[in-house]
Amino acid sequence: MSFVAKKIVNTPSGDRPLRVFRATIPIRVTVNTVVDAVEIDSANTILQGVFEPYGFNALAASAPVTAQPSSLATLVLITLDQPLAIQSIRISQSAPLAANFTLAFYRVDGTTVAEKPTAIAPLHNRLASLATPFVDSRFAVQLRDATGTPVSLSPTHLTEINVQSYPTTPRLGILDETAIPNSLLPIWQAAGEIGRSVPSAEGQVNAGAALATTLQRYLNAHPERLNTDLQLIAESDAPCQFDLSLLTLATQYVLQRFSIDPTYPSTPKQILRFAGREATHQTLHLPQPAQSQLVAATLEISESLRPQTVATTVGNETSDLPVLDPPMGNQGVQVHAPLTAIQQVPLAQAMRVSGMALGVMAIAPNTTLRVAVYADQAGYPTGQPVAVSDLPLPQAGHPTWAIATFPEPVVLFAQPYWIALAAPRGSAFWLTRPSPGSINLVEDGIQFRPRQASRVVEQQVCRYRWLSPAIATPPTGQPTPPVSSLQLRVGEQVVKGHFERGKWHYDLTALCRQPSTASAISLVFSTTSTGSITVYPPRLVFKNSTGAAIANHEVK
Repeated sequence: MSFVAKKIVNTPSGDRPLRVFRATIPIRVTVNTVVDAVEIDSANTILQGVFEPYGFNALAASAPVTAQPSSLATLVLITLDQPLAIQSIRISQSAPLAANFTLAFYRVDGTTVAEKPTAIAPLHNRLASLATPFVDSRFAVQLRDATGTPVSLSPTHLTEINVQSYPTTPRLGILDETAIPNSLLPIWQAAGEIGRSVPSAEGQVNAGAALATTLQRYLNAHPERLNTDLQLIAESDAPCQFDLSLLTLATQYVLQRFSIDPTYPSTPKQILRFAGREATHQTLHLPQPAQSQLVAATLEISESLRPQTVATTVGNETSDLPVLDPPMGNQGVQVHAPLTAIQQVPLAQAMRVSGMALGVMAIAPNTTLRVAVYADQAGYPTGQPVAVSDLPLPQAGHPTWAIATFPEPVVLFAQPYWIALAAPRGSAFWLTRPSPGSINLVEDGIQFRPRQASRVVEQQVCRYRWLSPAIATPPTGQPTPPVSSLQLRVGEQVVKGHFERGKWHYDLTALCRQPSTASAISLVFSTTSTGSITVYPPRLVFKNSTGAAIANHEVK
């Protein structure tokens, strides 16, 4: 919420010589839901305004600095609580005035009145205004007729003593009402008399970030002050005016829990167990408060997973890569632009693979092959490939096992997949072996149906081998990063984590921060390993559209 107002800094606090003047702007940080912490959003909190001089009648009952007139011979002695700029004095209707009367202003040192007046002002409509105000706390005035002769003047004849007060060491702060005595937690301050001895520009305030920092520190120390009125104080050593051009207090709230339901058991962490042997799934739900927008989300996980035993290479061949000499290397299907070979392959058990070995033979020098793996849906390849890799084949005419390494290891589940092999450059044979099955040759990529294949090779399957992940050699002196078979998904998106200080860290912000009507965010964990993972409470930061309120909207 935003707030604009003019505040008169004229409420005295303390006793002279330590007296100051204040104006209060009530603010409140309101929380309408279960939260673990409240954050003041410094990037969107705004505090702008300007401290300005303030003029008032020092004889008024409500004057922050009062004047005490008294008789002194033919003069009236005026004593102020503190030095101020004298602007004008008004004479009452009961005082005898005539044309061309003047009012002389004298400085006073103790009880001694200066021999000559500091200024002489004509009276217009019984008001004597100084062209150049002077600053003092004790001075005298004398009424004179047209010839300069003193005329009797009583203190009761003065109805207005108009003065100008300048912001003096103006400052802003939060009042700490928990301290004894109360103290001001500083936000902003300027030195000197603003607009008199110091340029007026020094009174400009732009302190949103400082307000957010101070308020955050105060609420962290005193969370009980949430949902209560707090006092933003404008303070000065002399009365002044604070023109508050804009106050916007923006808040966010933090949840570090798995549910905001009060009936939900309070558990500091969640332990998910996996049986292994195949890719199993576990789901956790993160709270999504109503009418809120997630702006940041992070998660930490510790894992105790034992990977299933996976050979160095697994697939449709024996444990060792066989030699591809004839007759093993004399059968195959040719791939070249725009022809692509595509074959459905079963997977009896889930596994985590880092790439493939393909039995191929280039028939043109500097051939480049591209292999892609697709999931199966109702007997057809579907969606985006789960893995893609290019294979350069510089030499032609030699059967070989070409190694395709995926950018990152992928988890394949116990279901059919499709392998597609194309030749963006050159031409090659994908070597085959007799076996029940078929290979489809298509001209338009994977968007095909079997009846649309330009050619079907029956009773043959292509030679391939899945490769298990290999642990990369770390830089000298660096610990070996662990290889995890755990996969985390939010909706259809896979979230990648980084390992640090014994835990996996995930940043979910980009996936979750869009406004949503859902009451929860679903996290799906998958692994082919046996064991458990420990999921620590997430840190969720929500934008709070109703969490910051300015309690006073009156413009004085």
